[in-house]
Amino acid sequence: MRLASLGAPLGAAFVSTVTANRAMAHMQLKNWGYVISDCKLALSFNASNIKAIFRLSKAHQARQEWEVALEVAEKGLSLPNEDKNKDLLKVVKEVGKNATLARVQRQKKEVSCAAHCALKTLCVGFTI
Repeated sequence: MRLASLGAPLGAAFVSTVTANRAMAHMQLKNWGYVISDCKLALSFNASNIKAIFRLSKAHQARQEWEVALEVAEKGLSLPNEDKNKDLLKVVKEVGKNATLARVQRQKKEVSCAAHCALKTLCVGFTI
């Protein structure tokens, strides 16, 4: 029986805690994909599970998905009584600069692709 299907009989908080704990085990093994999926599952049962949020952010950080890691950490900091969460503040500090650089690079690439597509559109029908 899948853990997700036990949500109603066991209680959402319990399933959220168990899957967040399983995510921690995967973190220690550096199985980042499993960490992400377990954290997302945990958050589907309890959206304010701060450990799942932290672990999800760290997994995205480990995969160098800077913007997502920052977004998740900031979401955690926006929860009631979590605005001074030292672990999440540390993630924001570690990831912030890389997220900004990644955003700038993505925007440059988008502009470059848009310019290329515009040029390609202008050139349709012309032969040299």
